Amino acid sequence: MNDTIQSLLQSVNLARYGASDRFLGFFEKDARYEPGMEECAVDFFMRYFRNDLECFVIASSVHANSDEVGRYGDAADDQRDSDLIRGLVQSGLVRQLSYKKRFGRDPSSEQYGESLEKEWRDITLVKGDQFSIVSMRSLLIGKMVVYGLSSCRRIGI
Repeated sequence: MNDTIQSLLQSVNLARYGASDRFLGFFEKDARYEPGMEECAVDFFMRYFRNDLECFVIASSVHANSDEVGRYGDAADDQRDSDLIRGLVQSGLVRQLSYKKRFGRDPSSEQYGESLEKEWRDITLVKGDQFSIVSMRSLLIGKMVVYGLSSCRRIGI
């Protein structure tokens, strides 16, 4: 597994995906966002790659900060986020932890920053067909919309 991660780090520019060989593209929300766009983007991806998921390996440091998930402020969004995270945690695709309990209460401290960087570098490799299509779809949607679902800003999905 470590060999695969090292190979990934050497062959993919995780700081700038677009600079990687054979980069296909990405979806990004902008000011014209309308509810449902993330589902549309993920469904497009799933339709395109559905039959090839067994060829995929997802390198992910995605985890849910339980201090933030479900606390964005909009009741409907918070419920959707909580439901998505609950399913992802139960499926084993996402780990959930409390930043405050794990790293302390001072986000400006050096120790907090170092601990968070370490968490972001904790990469898990997931085979594309290891989980159900529904779980994979939820992960991709969650990564786009859930407040408190994090992955390294340098290393991610």
